Amino acid sequence: MLKLINIKIKISNILSSIWFIALIIALSIFIFTSDNFKEFSVKLLSEEGKYYDDYRFFYDINNDSIDENVDITYFDLVKSMGLSINNDKGKILHTSLMTPFNFPEYFTEPYLTPPDEDSIKNLLYIIERNDEIYLGTNRLDTLIEQIFLDTIYSAGEYKGVPKAYDYGYFGLFDVNNDEKKELYLYIAEGYRVFPRKLYCVDYKNNKVIKKSANFGAFPVNYKMYSIDNEPYFVVGSQATTNMTEFQDFYLCDTASYFLVFDKNLELKFDPVYMGSNASRVYFFLQKINNQYFFFVLANPYDEAKKANLKKIDLKGNIIDEYKLQDFMKATFDGIFSIENNIFYINSNFEYKKFNTISNTETFVKLKFAEKPFWLISFDIDKDGNNEHLFRDKSSNKIYVTRSNFKKPTQIILPLDEIDRARFYFPQKKDDKNIIFVWTYSAFYTFEYIKDKWYILKLLGFITLLFVGAYLFVFTIQAILKYRLKQRQKITTRIKELEFINVRNQMNPHFTLNTLNFISTSILKNEKEKAYDVISGFSNIIRSTLLDSNKILRTLNEELKFVDDYLKIQKARFFGKFDYFIDIKKNDIKNIKLPPFIIQIFVENSLKHGLKTVKSGGKIIIDVIDNEKNADIYIKDNGIGRKAAKNLSAPSTGKGLSLTKEYIDLINSLNKEKISLEFIDSFEGDVSKGFTVKITVPKNLKQSEKG
Repeated sequence: MLKLINIKIKISNILSSIWFIALIIALSIFIFTSDNFKEFSVKLLSEEGKYYDDYRFFYDINNDSIDENVDITYFDLVKSMGLSINNDKGKILHTSLMTPFNFPEYFTEPYLTPPDEDSIKNLLYIIERNDEIYLGTNRLDTLIEQIFLDTIYSAGEYKGVPKAYDYGYFGLFDVNNDEKKELYLYIAEGYRVFPRKLYCVDYKNNKVIKKSANFGAFPVNYKMYSIDNEPYFVVGSQATTNMTEFQDFYLCDTASYFLVFDKNLELKFDPVYMGSNASRVYFFLQKINNQYFFFVLANPYDEAKKANLKKIDLKGNIIDEYKLQDFMKATFDGIFSIENNIFYINSNFEYKKFNTISNTETFVKLKFAEKPFWLISFDIDKDGNNEHLFRDKSSNKIYVTRSNFKKPTQIILPLDEIDRARFYFPQKKDDKNIIFVWTYSAFYTFEYIKDKWYILKLLGFITLLFVGAYLFVFTIQAILKYRLKQRQKITTRIKELEFINVRNQMNPHFTLNTLNFISTSILKNEKEKAYDVISGFSNIIRSTLLDSNKILRTLNEELKFVDDYLKIQKARFFGKFDYFIDIKKNDIKNIKLPPFIIQIFVENSLKHGLKTVKSGGKIIIDVIDNEKNADIYIKDNGIGRKAAKNLSAPSTGKGLSLTKEYIDLINSLNKEKISLEFIDSFEGDVSKGFTVKITVPKNLKQSEKG
């Protein structure tokens, strides 16, 4: 038991120690201010203007693990395209003027292939000319070679409709085991009927190896996955409803589908229907318990429908199906995945997280943006973890954040074309983590910077907070100790004055006079008078003894004491004076005031004011309720202060001095103060008495804490 008590004492000492309290304060402040200390920042390195038809891409052309700038300028007037390749220092590595046999009506962003045996890499383009689609190849030292892919089908009213290509490069895979990889891509013409196909192209030998069947659905998401060295070409389509007249196609674009193709561009399983009415399909491959699953999500335009999330195995079997409760309808982007979590936006632009292991949805509050919208994820600083770019749709600001979504840093883009911004993350030799932003009006180069001194700054800030908190707590405790010491001194002095007051009330002169009066009354057989005096005297003794340890007592108790005192004095000086006690409101009887404070001035009235009065003397005690205070008036009709002073024996005024000191000490413990006022009454030059006004606050306390 003693050991347990000692442990509790030690714990109590630790919890109340200055350093522990300072540590808690410092950590609390740090939690609320740590967002001001950011490990990462974004700095604008350059801003370049551009023509509308200028394009810049980043590829490692010379195989040195550093991306070069690939600039393409489209010269419409002279029907040609200019190509310029610069390294990260601005040195020109290659320039050429690309002039195909027939000028292309449409060309796409280039795709860079791995180097050939001679270390020369190829740039590939999609080119459209006269309703024919080609794959253009450029080895930098030759003109563009063209590989015919397909013909655009146009019929009836579709003739002449503006082109709206969607295309995508899945990547490279060796389909025929000749140790040379072929390019897989898809092309989907938006407004016209077809082609909507996948292609496998041997770009080195300028021939198409395989084509898929025309699958009417319009691809919007695509990716190649490699599982056990087998490629899975995955497509999520969107219902565009542009082909409603052509129901003879295998898939019609009035609905959306999830499709998976093998290396021979054959469907691995039947297309999975994901809904109609312009729904868009997203998919994520995740590994759960050593088994791969596709999680496929469709977002319907129809407000009455919930978003449909399917769990599908590699054979196309739907293992499970979920309805996301608050998916934002008509959201084309902003959906992403981290590990086994799928993030999506609800109707209030708040992110929700669906965990594919527990199948639960939770809110994820992104505090840095009012309407956050995910743009892209990329490992900008090459630490193995992706950073995430968000756009705040309420302010058009762009933020870069880590996977914990805390302490984001902002990209300042002074542009009106933020909707058209495209982001690239080129690799640089000088270890700068570059974020390149391409818009139709300018090129922007930013650096994503990690503060090398971040940890030291953080530790220094915490140390500064701790030292500041320690000094603050130390100062507060020192002030409290000083005030406690002063309060103890005041309390001690009050106790001393209380003892003096008690002694004054029980002084031998008053006691002997009272006892002599009682004896005389008994001898005269005045039993009732003797009884009344004995009763009052016993009350005075009891009250004096019981209240000797009180700093304050109630007004009712004080007036009862004064009443007993005046009864004795009135009996002793029969016919000399009378007294009256009047309280205007009974509800103030319980207010607190120092003991004997009224009695002292009553006694002064008897000893000095009524000293020479033979009969007809009066002492009146009025208590008046004055909102926050009680005003106590002690009035007599005696000879007044000046005459009393002349008639009395020399006095030190110690009684009044002690009373004032006592009141001052009580006042030092309270905001509201007791006050004294002395009033002489005259008729002409003749004194008609003396009044003491005592103002006592109703909320008087015996200490600062009450």
